[in-house]
Amino acid sequence: MGHLPGVTHQTPGVHDVHTTFESVVSWGDQTLANLQTQAINISGAARDESHTGRTTYLRPGLLMSFVDATKLWLPYDSAATGVNDNLNGVLRGEEVVQVNGVDTNKQGVTYAPHARIKLGALWTNDGTAGPVVGHLAEATIVAALIALGYLLDDWYENA
Repeated sequence: MGHLPGVTHQTPGVHDVHTTFESVVSWGDQTLANLQTQAINISGAARDESHTGRTTYLRPGLLMSFVDATKLWLPYDSAATGVNDNLNGVLRGEEVVQVNGVDTNKQGVTYAPHARIKLGALWTNDGTAGPVVGHLAEATIVAALIALGYLLDDWYENA
């Protein structure tokens, strides 16, 4: 029996296509990628102390704090009492915060709560700047990220 004119034949089964993404810091369903960010204003004074030789380039995965007094974001540091000692987000994308030697505030993007984050890709300026994994404050940082609603792959795999 041949095909009937004007009749479309489909294979039974699932017909939706789900595209996933993976970056240095995050992964998941592509349809959620744009929902997993929020725009921020980064202070021109922001520095990534763990980025040797390039501290004015803030790397993806840098932990960030919102400073109420200035309404700007700075890298998280629990030792900076009352300034940027509250963990509020994770930086998405590389942001240049110093242009031609002059500090200027920049637009940036953080992952919104409930984004899927790779713990092994996160950086902190907390006390001794460096990777979150193996840091003295790792457990405290992980608890704060979970409280914010982030889903951490490495934490669950290595717990």
